[in-house]
This record gives sequence, structure tokens and C-alpha cells, in this order.
Amino acid sequence: ETMRLPAGFLGTRADVLADVVFISVLATPLLIRWGLLQARSKAYVKHRNLMTGLISVLLLAVILFETDIRLAGGSGSLMAGSRFAGTPGLKALLIAHVLGNVATFVLWVVLAARSWPRFRKELPGNYAPRHRQLGTWVYWGTIYGAVTAVAMYVAGFVL
Repeated sequence: ETMRLPAGFLGTRADVLADVVFISVLATPLLIRWGLLQARSKAYVKHRNLMTGLISVLLLAVILFETDIRLAGGSGSLMAGSRFAGTPGLKALLIAHVLGNVATFVLWVVLAARSWPRFRKELPGNYAPRHRQLGTWVYWGTIYGAVTAVAMYVAGFVL
């Protein structure tokens, strides 16, 4: 038996959690950019706290959204009203979206795990160039995630 959450607030076929996750994914690159500006201004504690909070909230959102998808009967059930439901194009878009986001999230977790113990010891320190490089990849990964999320949301819940 499947279970559905209430309708979302964006006026589409998406449920409320899909809308929350969609808005979160769109906001992520903007929040990361703000965090980068914090680091550049040497507000390292603010940078760390924002990034740690953001990664934690996104992990929770993804867990809840995956649970929502499973309770609805899978992603196909969640997007069943789309004219693209079950098409190879929507499946390919879903795979590209998920793979890009998983790779970005794993990289972000690795970056956080490597950076956390160095935080009080060395700022900016020897790890700073690598941190900056990995952080840039995470930033661009979240932009990719936002772009593919828009495509997924429109194809799955609007059209």
C-alpha cells in the first residue's frame, strides 16, 4: 500500500516534501556562495557552521525525500501524472540527477571530514588550497544539482 503526503505549495503535482526539497536544492548554491564569501573574509567559524548546518539539513531532507518516494511506490509513482512518466528521457534525467548529486554529496562529506580536524590547528594552513579546490567542485556540483532538479521538477510535476 502506498502513502502520499499532502499537495505541495508550488501549485504543481508535487507533494509538500518534494516542494521543500526542490526549494532547498535551488537555495544550496546560493548558500554555499555566501559561505565562500564568509571564508574569504576570514569568518572561518561562520563558514564552518554554515557548511556543517547546510550539509546536515540536506542529508535530512534527502533521507526524508527518499522515504517519501518509497512510501509513494517509487519515483515512477511520484511522477505518474507527468506526460513523460516512464519515458527513457525522464529515466535518463533521473539517473543523471541522482548520480551527480550523490557524487557531489560524497565529495562534500569527504571535504567536511578532512577539514574538521584541521579547523583549529591551522587556518588557513597547508590544506587550504586543496580545501578550496574541493569546495569549488562541490559548489559547481550543487549548481549541476539545481539545474537538473529544475529539469526533473518541471518534467515530473509540471508538464
